[in-house]
Amino acid sequence: MSALIIIGLIAGVPLLYSLLFRVNATVLFVSVVGGNLLAQQFSDDVSLIIGSFIRSGDSVVIARMLLQFVPIVLMLLLARRTVGKSASMLHIVPLIFTCAMIGIFALSFVPGAINTAFYASSIGVQIRQAESIIIGAAVVSQLLLIWSTQRPEHHKSHRGKHH
Repeated sequence: MSALIIIGLIAGVPLLYSLLFRVNATVLFVSVVGGNLLAQQFSDDVSLIIGSFIRSGDSVVIARMLLQFVPIVLMLLLARRTVGKSASMLHIVPLIFTCAMIGIFALSFVPGAINTAFYASSIGVQIRQAESIIIGAAVVSQLLLIWSTQRPEHHKSHRGKHH
């Protein structure tokens, strides 16, 4: 049950911070996906570096967590107030799905025993079954958010005036 609390905090803290400081959901999504790509591609190399400094602990898990969460933390700090108050309601659903993705990705990086114990619980089984749906909903909600907020402005044509 403690793993559920930790995963809840890992997903819940960025969600609350994003809502409180009006972080753009698309920017957070890109940092989550980018961090996941970094963790998948560079975790072995970074774990070697970490292993040379830290002798105890699982350097691969530490490397994966660092590579996943450093971009997220940086974006949360740098992207404050990137959404206006009037548009903040549009970002709520994409933020919820993006932060749920953070929890899903974090679960994939924890050691096997913790991961297995978590997915053996009833809540873990439900989360495992919903992972694809959550990730798909995150992507679709981001695309809809981008579509609804990034439309080009239509300017009235000015006859005879060239800009």
